[in-house]
Amino acid sequence: MESSHPIVLPEDLIVPLILDRGDRALGIDWVNFP
Repeated sequence: MESSHPIVLPEDLIVPLILDRGDRALGIDWVNFP
């Protein structure tokens, strides 16, 4: 992975990934968060 070419993903893609993986991995209820 080249530091000169960082991977930038649209927020609409990052959010679902974090919510989905985070919820399953950490077991956090994201629904309770604003």
